[in-house]
Amino acid sequence: MLSIGNNVYITTGVKILTHDYSLVVLAGIYGEVLGGVGKTVIGNNVFIGVNTVILKNTTIGDNVIIGAGSVVSGKIESNSVYAGNPARKIMTIEEFYKKKKENSKKDAKNIYDNYVRVNNHIPERSKFIEYISLYIRNTDALNTEEKQLIERTGHKEIIYKNLDNQINEQINFDIFVENFKTIKGE
Repeated sequence: MLSIGNNVYITTGVKILTHDYSLVVLAGIYGEVLGGVGKTVIGNNVFIGVNTVILKNTTIGDNVIIGAGSVVSGKIESNSVYAGNPARKIMTIEEFYKKKKENSKKDAKNIYDNYVRVNNHIPERSKFIEYISLYIRNTDALNTEEKQLIERTGHKEIIYKNLDNQINEQINFDIFVENFKTIKGE
């Protein structure tokens, strides 16, 4: 009664239901046990945020992000981002991608500023592994620690292909950090 596709990330505290045990109340009143099982389907390339509850008879399409703490039921469209209780469509996956790309330099700057404030020195490159495409333009420029961190993501081939296919001008970590001076923080 449960089907889970490929490349599905289920985080801590997620509950996936294929049943509804409210039948015990009806049995107590009417003396009759009525079934409460349904199929739950999760498509391919799905991320399910912390403490989400997915109810029975839910179908989640492909390429979906479910925000933390959501209660999901019914049909969830492919290529979408959902969140809330009840979960509602927030945006398309394309809109989410554009938003994340737009905010990535500002997010990296915030990490940099907080790191410097707490540690009183510039962080090493590995602290920015999630933002690697902002300062490395090909896999030849990766150091050993970055290669190990990328390996742990489980997406090494995708990340390497992305880095090697970038056509932006060459940049390095020093220029990346220097550019923070021109980015407005939060």
